[in-house]
Amino acid sequence: MEAAIIGCGVIARTHKGAIDADGRPNLRWTCDPDITAAKAVAPDARHAYDLAEVLLDDAVDVVHICTPHAVHKGQLLAALAAGKHVICEKPLATTPADLRAMTAAAAAAQSRGQVAACIFQHRHGGLVRRLKEMLDSGVFGQLTSAKLPFRCTRKQSYYDSGAWRGTWHTEGGGVCINQAIHSIDLLVWLCGNDPVSVQASCSNKRLREVIEVEDEAFATIGFNSGLSAELDITNNQVDGWVTSCDIVGERGSISVSQNGGGTIHAIQHDDQSVVDELRAIEAAIKAEDQSALPGKACYGNLHNAQISDCYDAISEGRQPFVTIADGAVAAEVVLGIYHATATGGRASLPLPDAYQVPNLLASSAASA
Repeated sequence: MEAAIIGCGVIARTHKGAIDADGRPNLRWTCDPDITAAKAVAPDARHAYDLAEVLLDDAVDVVHICTPHAVHKGQLLAALAAGKHVICEKPLATTPADLRAMTAAAAAAQSRGQVAACIFQHRHGGLVRRLKEMLDSGVFGQLTSAKLPFRCTRKQSYYDSGAWRGTWHTEGGGVCINQAIHSIDLLVWLCGNDPVSVQASCSNKRLREVIEVEDEAFATIGFNSGLSAELDITNNQVDGWVTSCDIVGERGSISVSQNGGGTIHAIQHDDQSVVDELRAIEAAIKAEDQSALPGKACYGNLHNAQISDCYDAISEGRQPFVTIADGAVAAEVVLGIYHATATGGRASLPLPDAYQVPNLLASSAASA
């Protein structure tokens, strides 16, 4: 198989490493408006400024979309229309209309035998996958509560590194849509993946001179089952990367993080064998050597696992573990956080066409 990477920023190197580790695809093209960046990712590949040139190459089988958020929709639709399989980085899109267009295009492509996947690599962690099986089969009983505390550090230098960062138009949001979305995806997935409403409040408390989007958010997600999950998310400039999904059921509770490939912060259950099994999976993950992996260390090896699953899906004529429709759920929740903040109420999911984002700089100035 022949692959192309579109967008040659930080995450492109992780995709390149995963392609190399898999061994089946050959990286035929890298594409970026900055041709120097395209050459830096893969000096021996062909290089293009524009996706259209890549899509004219009939030899290309798979397109990896690693570009800024707001252009994902157009690129995914173009690649699918050209008959290519697509692996798209998170978040899928920055508006509900774009999400709907992408899921519809992916469904049509599936009927033609194409594979379209959204990168949420942490779903491939052995710990959370086993936990998901347990939750779905009732091992923890009916879920009674869930929480997501999330802290990260993204300072001015991070936003200065790319003009697209920190704006509603190009990034589509701030800490929720870029950093916390992985944890939001895990929490929503573990809790049943069927959110129906969002109540939320966002603010910009620390970066008003740098970005127009949120650096803090509080939200409550309502699920079809009646479960509510509380989110407390902040880019607080202090703690680095601290996150957990805290889930309580009738028979036990667990606090788990995607950090390090899978970490249990706390666990209790009325069946000790459940605790022992999950702790053993965690210990096996910690024993893995991840020192030579490409990209950021915090990504672990799960991009490799997800991208290999996508190539397996292509070879086996099946859908990938994380489809476009799967990836759209967390994005819709994040957009629901913004819409609920803007409208001052409860956002029902799916969101309306008249989607709104809040003016956080005005609200911050009013409260100063």
